[in-house]
Amino acid sequence: MIIYLILGISVCIAIYGWLIYKRFHTPFMAKATVEEEFMDAWCKTEGVTKMLLGADIALLTLYFTDSFLKYAGIAAAIALGAYITKLRYDNNAKYLK
Repeated sequence: MIIYLILGISVCIAIYGWLIYKRFHTPFMAKATVEEEFMDAWCKTEGVTKMLLGADIALLTLYFTDSFLKYAGIAAAIALGAYITKLRYDNNAKYLK
């Protein structure tokens, strides 16, 4: 049951990332801190990181299974989480005021 809940959360986060990527939604903090000329570039990178975060959470569900991929999934989730953190840090350092 917990697997389905976590997968549902990961799908919701991936959809939210797609909405940011396509500029259907712009977070309030981005409107306040990112200059308008850089908003498209910031939203593209932030949307990709949110979609990757959805995939990262989906990888975490492997930990709750009883398969041989349990520890490979958690290792991949940690590596992807570190990569997402680097992408978001670089994006915010580049475009935030």
